[in-house]
Amino acid sequence: MSKRALWLLACLALCASCQKLTLFRDMMSLRGQIATQFHEARVQVNVIGNGTVVVTFINSPLNAASVEEKQKRADEVAAFVMKKHQVPEVRTFFVSQPGGAGGSVTDLERYTGHPKS
Repeated sequence: MSKRALWLLACLALCASCQKLTLFRDMMSLRGQIATQFHEARVQVNVIGNGTVVVTFINSPLNAASVEEKQKRADEVAAFVMKKHQVPEVRTFFVSQPGGAGGSVTDLERYTGHPKS
């Protein structure tokens, strides 16, 4: 390979890693904002597939709430995320993990947020 081709390949790799680092930093910031906004102690934020954001509340006080209350929270979370980031969809998970971090999951409920226009 010529030096020019190697240089181009190195630049492309650097750009790709910078984009992933920026996305990681953005999601870490979003995690903290969601925890503060919704008064939650344990929140995880992931990006999957086509850019869908998955927000997981672990051992949330809402775990014992009705389906309607959880859907309302999912809608609020979707509106919050979509106001800050251009994403196609936001899913909200409520997870029960009685053993704490690293413990097994005993319950998982999934909701897709529908922000009001």
